[in-house]
Amino acid sequence: MWLDVTRRCQLNCGHCYNSSGPDGDHGTMTRNDWFSVLGQAAEIGVSNVTLIGGEPTLYPHAIEMAERALVLDMEVEVYSNLVHVSERWWAVLQRKGMSSRLRPPESVRPTLRTERRVPPRDPAQRMQAQELTHEENWHDRPSRLAL
Repeated sequence: MWLDVTRRCQLNCGHCYNSSGPDGDHGTMTRNDWFSVLGQAAEIGVSNVTLIGGEPTLYPHAIEMAERALVLDMEVEVYSNLVHVSERWWAVLQRKGMSSRLRPPESVRPTLRTERRVPPRDPAQRMQAQELTHEENWHDRPSRLAL
């Protein structure tokens, strides 16, 4: 089951299937609404959940949702652009039952723990991505994936 948790994203890709970007919002679903959806899905036998968006790691309750799904014996995939992955997210992604689409190989992952720059399409997009990262209160050291 795919859960489209946000339209917010650090990027503004022309090919985005749902027009996500830095000005996107998180919609009207609350944390409890999503927990209810997960509970109902588990009751009918759903075994896999994919968090999508925008950038699901920007949704404030995405980690809690992933952890809740794991408790409900679901496998969880996070469809991420990996522009910014906090230490907390890396820890969650290592748990049994978790996976990430676009996840780099084990040999690359340690390099993501240092400050790196993503080549922007234009300087304005880079500035928006940096502002959004700080706006979302990421307290962990930022990570950037060099493309």
